Amino acid sequence: LREPDEARRELEAIEKELTDEAERVTGEEQTLLADVAGGRVHRVRPAWSELFSSPEARYALFVAAGLQAFQQLVGINTVMYYSAQILRLAGVGDNETALQYGLVISAGNVVGTVVGLLLIDRIGRRPLALWSLAGCFASLCVLALSFHAPRPDGALAFAGLCGYILCFSPGMGPVPWAVQSEVFPPRMRSAGTGVATFVNWAFNFAVAQTFLSMVDGIGKAGTFACFAGLTAVAFAFVLCAVPETKGLSLDEVTHLLR
Repeated sequence: LREPDEARRELEAIEKELTDEAERVTGEEQTLLADVAGGRVHRVRPAWSELFSSPEARYALFVAAGLQAFQQLVGINTVMYYSAQILRLAGVGDNETALQYGLVISAGNVVGTVVGLLLIDRIGRRPLALWSLAGCFASLCVLALSFHAPRPDGALAFAGLCGYILCFSPGMGPVPWAVQSEVFPPRMRSAGTGVATFVNWAFNFAVAQTFLSMVDGIGKAGTFACFAGLTAVAFAFVLCAVPETKGLSLDEVTHLLR
C-alpha cells in the first residue's frame, strides 16, 4: 500500500506545481496588460529611419521592391486587363469571341498559380522566378512576331498570350510576395512590406495607363518587344541580386543579406 500512496503524493505535488505556475503566468499577463493600458509599456513601432540606414534592410528593400516593380514591368496586367483588346487587334473574330478567349487566359492564370504554390517550396524562389521570366520572354517574343507580319496572326497571338500567362503565374506571380515576406528583419517587416507593396501598385498603375499609348506610339510589335526587353532586365536582376530564401530562418536570411 505504501507505493500507491507515494505515487499519489508525487502526483499531488506535480499538480500543485503546475497550479502555482499557471497562477504565476496569469498574474504576469495581467500585470503586463495593466502596464500597456496605463501607458507604462509601449509597443515597438517600425523604425522608418532604420529601413534606409541599415545595410541589411536597404538590401532587403532593394530586393523586395525590385521584384515587385519587375512583376509589373514584364507586362502582366496588360495581358490581364487588355487580353480581349490584344486579340481583337490581332484579328481574332468579334468582341464576344475575343472575350471568350480572354476567359481561357484567365483560367490559365488560376491553373498556373496552383502549380506555383506546389513548386515554390520544392525548387525554390529564385529558380522558379528565373524559369518563369525565361518563358515570359519567349512568349512576349512570340506576341511581338504575331504583330510584326504585314497581317497580324491571331492564332500566334493567342498562343503567345497563353504561353505568357502559364509561365508568369507559377513564378513571377507568387515569388515577389513570398520573398518580400522573408527578407526583412522582424522590426522593419511592416514598413518594408508597405513600401514594396506601394511600388507594386505604382508600377501597376503606370503600365496599365501607358499600354495603349505605347501601342499608338511604337506599334503593337514594338510594345511587346519593349516588354520582352524589360523581362530580360528582370531576369538579370533576379540572377544577380535576389538570394534564395527557401528553407531559411529569418536570422539566416538576415545574415545572407549582409
